[in-house]
Amino acid sequence: MKDMKHFELLAGVGKAIDHPLRIAIVQYLLEVGQPKCVTHLADKFNRTQSIISKSLAKLESAGLVKRYKVGVFVRYGIPDVEKTKTLLECLNYFAQKKAEYHSAILGE
Repeated sequence: MKDMKHFELLAGVGKAIDHPLRIAIVQYLLEVGQPKCVTHLADKFNRTQSIISKSLAKLESAGLVKRYKVGVFVRYGIPDVEKTKTLLECLNYFAQKKAEYHSAILGE
């Protein structure tokens, strides 16, 4: 069995994606397939640069996005596309299960 430190690290990844905007940013970066700057992401999601920067910092600390320096510009992209796709597939699977549960049990 893994020790608690390992589970704390896993929980940290969970916390990094515990907001819909952060999941949307990861999904978008996967879809476009190339790093994007904060300004572009702020425009895309109709959020302030500050909110996007804070979201990217949380995602970066969990290893879900990586900062790429291009001259004086900083862009953010997905460092491990296949693993990130797998993570989102798992999230989608469990979201579907949750929706089915609510539909069957709660009649929603």
